[in-house]
Amino acid sequence: EALRKMLADESLDPAFREQALLLPSETMIADQLDVVNPLAIHTARQFVRADIGARLRTELLAQYQANQTPGEYSPDAASIGKRALKNLALSYLCAAPDEESIALGQRQFDEATNMTDRAAALSALVHARAPGARDALQRFYDEFQGEALVVDKWFMMQASAPTTDVAAVRELMKHPAFTLRNPNRARSLVAAFCVNNPVQFHAPDGSGYAFWAEQVIALDALNPQVASRLARAMDRWRRYSPALQAHSKGEIQPGPDVQGDADLLAVGRARVFLAGEHVDPVRHLVLAHRAVVRHAGEAHAEAAERQDAVQVAVGGDVMVLQPCRRLDHARLVAADEGVGHARDRKSTRLNSS
Repeated sequence: EALRKMLADESLDPAFREQALLLPSETMIADQLDVVNPLAIHTARQFVRADIGARLRTELLAQYQANQTPGEYSPDAASIGKRALKNLALSYLCAAPDEESIALGQRQFDEATNMTDRAAALSALVHARAPGARDALQRFYDEFQGEALVVDKWFMMQASAPTTDVAAVRELMKHPAFTLRNPNRARSLVAAFCVNNPVQFHAPDGSGYAFWAEQVIALDALNPQVASRLARAMDRWRRYSPALQAHSKGEIQPGPDVQGDADLLAVGRARVFLAGEHVDPVRHLVLAHRAVVRHAGEAHAEAAERQDAVQVAVGGDVMVLQPCRRLDHARLVAADEGVGHARDRKSTRLNSS
């Protein structure tokens, strides 16, 4: 009833009502839990969205119609607020889809005069699994295929949809417009799936984790910075439900021997190194000779205070954490024994604050 009253209260700004009626994201909900079950979170949140769409149907339809912005597109604050509330109403209506709500989404997609309304309608159709969603996606791509940022949005919209599983992402990676060599394109599909689609990324069969490891390896060879960002999709693996942790350990293996007090874990095939669980939070990832390394924090600060260097052996590489003048910094120097690539001998400064 509180949501009903707020939705219908015309004394409140549309932009305020839109923000107040938003549900917390699945990631935000997970952050509040000690043990995270992504499927349970997704199921519960979708139930609430559908319930709002069904119970507040009359009010949502009224606000959808009342907040239309006919005429030429205007970026003023009032119009932005109206579009936001209208599109939120559409998303709730399509969360409990019937012929009328799907028709509203399809009509908005067909008649929209701006990208905000066009993209919102397309997203509502995709998430509602509307019969015309596939055709709408193709039409959207055909119209904007020359606009790189819009194509990124097109990939991201599909990657984030809870109906998009690993198999569907692999099919999208075969699209002529996709390439891992383009950082924005890689983020819009691969990273968007791993970060913004928790229900499929954390699939019970572990396929999402295997896909993640593959892509970290592939991106590492092309763009280490993008790979290091993608690696962080597994930051919270120790908080997943026991069944998911069991699958995680297929990709996350005990790390190499470490001299000194540093506590590192290795994400096996992806060669990603995560700081030990006694370091919370861990903020920094760097790449050194195709290995993504997370700063271990306290141990390295202590080593810097003693003016010691911590050596980490990684295969044929030796990572040397050298002390800096400030105790909250360490310099990572990667020396490749027997190879000697100059790029792997560069120093990278880490801020552990």
